[in-house]
Amino acid sequence: MGFLILSSIGCFLYVIAGSTNTIIAATLLMSFAFLGAWGAVYAFTPELYPTRLRATGMGIAGAMARVGGLLAPSAVGLVVAVSFQAAIALFAVLLAIAAVATYAINVETRAVPLK
Repeated sequence: MGFLILSSIGCFLYVIAGSTNTIIAATLLMSFAFLGAWGAVYAFTPELYPTRLRATGMGIAGAMARVGGLLAPSAVGLVVAVSFQAAIALFAVLLAIAAVATYAINVETRAVPLK
């Protein structure tokens, strides 16, 4: 959740950046936080599925990610055509929503035996 929030903040800073140094700092923050978020979410997500459904659940999630990967370039292209800042701001909002959704899961898997 922390990495998602940092990613959102980095995107927001990129949108409001008034100097080259701010753009560089926002880009570094986004890069750091995106990689951290991806690693944390990728490690945490499988633990939410019961063992007998884990492969199926992750397979379906992976398939949905591929569909998103196919559709995202066109959707983002439409938003960028309107405004590059709007596209980055959209990412900031979506990352903030992802952080709230992660918070809402509220499941601790540490020291819980596999089922």
